[in-house]
Amino acid sequence: MNVFFQGVADAYLNAQNLTTAIESFGLGATFLGSVLNDSQRMIDILDLPELTFPILGVIFGYPDDDPELKPRMPSDLKVGENGYPHSEDILADLAPYDEEMTHYYDTRQKNQRSDSYTKQIIRKVENPNEKRNELLRVVKNQGFDLNIED
Repeated sequence: MNVFFQGVADAYLNAQNLTTAIESFGLGATFLGSVLNDSQRMIDILDLPELTFPILGVIFGYPDDDPELKPRMPSDLKVGENGYPHSEDILADLAPYDEEMTHYYDTRQKNQRSDSYTKQIIRKVENPNEKRNELLRVVKNQGFDLNIED
């Protein structure tokens, strides 16, 4: 498990460094976490050898538009000092951000929709991707010894 997570951390750090380099050339880049939606299929498509595992993808190119900047969640809701921030009422704490996201989705130029951050999270929790439930099995099939007791 230790070596596997070291590789995961390295992959994420390298993807961010790659994105920084790509953007320095005036290109746009987007992370594709969707490669985890069917990791076995990605392994098959990419013909990955044993002891490799697809963590994420990066797509890049010249943007064909200049989309509005998506609002970011306030740091105090996700960054703590000497501990993780805890909330007595997370929905109340997220309400201003939800309002900001709803306005963003309602008024942006492309892909307008009525939505909020918390609605998106609820949909993800209520409608899990079944293939993602197989991640540990696929990781193990790729030859990683996760030392997980059944």
